[in-house]
Amino acid sequence: MDRVKKGYSFRAKAGFTLYALCCLIMFIYLQFPYDMLKDRLEQMLSSAFRSEVTLGHMHSHLPLGIAADGMKINTSQVADRIVFHPRLARLFAAELGLDISAELLSGGIEGFIQTPFKSMGDPFEMVLDVDKVDSAVFSRLLPANMRSSGIISGHAEFKGPSGSIEKAQGLISLQCTDGTIPLTIPRLPLDAIGFKTLDVDARIDKGMLTIEKAELSGDISGTLQGAIRVRDQLDRSRLNLTGELILPEAMKNLAGAGNLDTSSGLKFSLKGTPGRPRFRMLSR
Repeated sequence: MDRVKKGYSFRAKAGFTLYALCCLIMFIYLQFPYDMLKDRLEQMLSSAFRSEVTLGHMHSHLPLGIAADGMKINTSQVADRIVFHPRLARLFAAELGLDISAELLSGGIEGFIQTPFKSMGDPFEMVLDVDKVDSAVFSRLLPANMRSSGIISGHAEFKGPSGSIEKAQGLISLQCTDGTIPLTIPRLPLDAIGFKTLDVDARIDKGMLTIEKAELSGDISGTLQGAIRVRDQLDRSRLNLTGELILPEAMKNLAGAGNLDTSSGLKFSLKGTPGRPRFRMLSR
């Protein structure tokens, strides 16, 4: 009797086709020349950070991610590796959405950034969660007289047009430990305040930065509140702040407030600009 030849079933053929398609997609994903995307990503990140961002060699990162071997901001190395995971749902809104995970030289950052494809980086939206990051990593983004130090953890959200912090909206909640805050106030005999902890909650709305809470502890402790009209040139921002400091006895004498008892606080106002602040004691 003739042997009956049986072909593959429809299910088997469909399975082979699907398997081959998956292999093709995986091959394309692994071998795609991702460095072609560098310019776009650098443009978007440069808009977000308002500084020149340069990414290292780019390659695939499972599952379904893209990795860059390092990141520089204004020629300074800030990250050993940064990984992007596309938010595919944003494609239907003609937007580029990326989850970001960065291994910095100190600490790490998780978050996301999104922007329209048509006008990459303008506007943009960014959310970041920071974990034990040395502020020195980003200090060069600020004018020399505004560079602080310390280890930062916290949360930040920003959205707005590219290149103008005056039109930005967002919020900041951060905790900083074992650091310093620079001072350029003529009436105070200090060029910086050291602290053990600094907690700050603030929000920004179209260039008006409102400090809702700023609490400092250490050899010098105190609080600060008020608002700052932020300019794109940060040293020209307008200050309208009040606060209270508790100083060591020796420092009270240097500040001209030696008649305060040990438990009393030095109330003050701070106006002017970061470049030319005007400090005034409100009680003696």
